[in-house]
This record gives sequence, structure tokens and C-alpha cells, in this order.
Amino acid sequence: MQSVSSALRQFHGWLLEGANGPLVLVLLLVLWLWMLLRRREDAARRPRRPEPLNLDELGRLCFQAAMNEDRQLWRDLFVNGPEARILLGDGAVAFLEARPPEVLDQVLVRIAADLPRGSIFGGMETDMRGIHALLVHHADGSQTALALGSTAQIGPVLRLWGGPAPEPLQVGP
Repeated sequence: MQSVSSALRQFHGWLLEGANGPLVLVLLLVLWLWMLLRRREDAARRPRRPEPLNLDELGRLCFQAAMNEDRQLWRDLFVNGPEARILLGDGAVAFLEARPPEVLDQVLVRIAADLPRGSIFGGMETDMRGIHALLVHHADGSQTALALGSTAQIGPVLRLWGGPAPEPLQVGP
């Protein structure tokens, strides 16, 4: 028992008086490495933002988000800040202020309320103004069209815009 307390006193003395700079440096490097690895694990856990390439894929993802009331997937389907800056330039700030996440959540809740369990995705329909609607087949054989708004094409990816689309919306290669 005395040898342990003696060793602890010696270690304590070394920490107070000794050249412990290398130890501190090693501990800081180990902490930095641990933080790097932890950040990579967090990034790997985060689902990747979906990239629908056509209207049918976008519709299926909208249907999935509405049926599961998945707010994150729903928000990922809309034009985000960097994409709005590409499309609108200086007008992006006003656009984003008019469409905060709470507004997108309200639209999701409204659409989810119109999707009873047992509904089946029936495709997408577009009217003459370019407004897209989600076609839903119900268990009783009826069909409903739920308005989603217009889309913007950013490179090869389609994003929901919501409401009528401004011109031009074709951006990217």
C-alpha cells in the first residue's frame, strides 16, 4: 500500500516539477484524433440528401415523407439556401424568409392528413401552369391529387419549389 502512495507522490511531484510538455502534447494529439474520428462517425450516420432525377422519383419521395410524416426527408426535397442563391441571387433571402421550415412542416401535416393508411402512390400530374400534384390511390378505389407546387431543376436534380415557379429555373450543366 505504501508503494502505491509513494508512486502517486512521485508522479504528482513529476507533474508539478518535471518536463511534462511532451505528455501534454501527446494528450492533445490523442484528443484531436478522437474528435476527428467522432466527426466522421456523425457524418456517416446522417442520411444523405435525396437526389431525385425525374418527377416520378420526386413524387415517390414526397409520398414516402408524407406517409411517414418524415419532416427531415420532406425538407430535403425542397430548394435549400445555397440552391436558392443559385436560382434567385439576391432574392434568395426574401424567398427563404417567406418559406421557413415551419411553413414546410405545415404543408407536410396538411398533405399527411389527406393520406389515409393503405394509400398507394399513383404518380405525378402536372397542370398547364407547371404545378405538380401527387396522385394517390385509396383503398376504396378512389383517387386524390394533392398539390405540391412547382419544381426547380438544379443540375440533374429536381427540387420542390412550392407555389408557382419564377423564371428561369433550369440551372447547372
